[in-house]
Amino acid sequence: QLKKIEEYFNNYLNVQKNMPVLIKAKSIEKLIEDARILKNKYPNSYIPISILIDKKSFLDKNILLQNINLKNIKNQLDKKAVELGFKANYFKDAYILSNNKPTYTKESINDLGIDVLQFKDYFLTYANLPKDKIDEFSKYDYIENISIKTMFEQNLSSIYDELILYGIISVLFILFMLFLSTRDNYLLSFTYLIFPIALILSLSFFMTFNILHFFMLFVILSISIDFGIYLGSKELDKSTYIAILYSLFSTFAGFGVLIFSKINALFSIGIIASIGILAIALLIIILKRPSYDS
Repeated sequence: QLKKIEEYFNNYLNVQKNMPVLIKAKSIEKLIEDARILKNKYPNSYIPISILIDKKSFLDKNILLQNINLKNIKNQLDKKAVELGFKANYFKDAYILSNNKPTYTKESINDLGIDVLQFKDYFLTYANLPKDKIDEFSKYDYIENISIKTMFEQNLSSIYDELILYGIISVLFILFMLFLSTRDNYLLSFTYLIFPIALILSLSFFMTFNILHFFMLFVILSISIDFGIYLGSKELDKSTYIAILYSLFSTFAGFGVLIFSKINALFSIGIIASIGILAIALLIIILKRPSYDS
């Protein structure tokens, strides 16, 4: 029942189609003006502060109303009201055009139930903008994307070069340590690195790799060397073999289950982890039987 209710609100409130952002400006007036621009550009977005009237909109509507004969309408209203039994001048305050421009403060806006915060020199408010327009609205300098997924990917992208550099250094160190640990059975242990890498890289023929794929690739390499050293040893008893299998299952429980996530960042980690762990499992089962079987 709760799932049905959640699906209902997601469909009708466009929760899944929008993403949270912050709108910032040096003044409240500018904050309202930018919010109204976004609301006009993205009608399906949710921007609470856009319901307020900025000075520009006020002046435009004032000019429009000045072209309407409000005095004549007021006279007709007063006349009809008296005929219907209302007191004279009951609607004396109706249809009076005010020239007072709206002024807002942070406190007055908060009293309306609209959240506005002041941080350093900026006023901030929140909004939900369409996900499929992220490349478009991200160009505005007054918008800050606060989606956890997006911030995570942006932070990783900013260290892309460092990740590749240290990843290559890690691979070289892994190969060196593998050679020192398993000199007599080096090729067998080396297989536990090559086969998972080959399967993972073959995935690039079917999907575009992002920074998270490469990040998880180096994690799988770190995991693979452990299994390569253990299974490349000359003596492997039954208890050690079973412990290695259980260790592999626990690794899948930690990373592989992310393949079921609907969040792209977590799915990217999960798909690489699943393929890498599957490759290691196949090698454990097929490549070398433990010594206690012979």
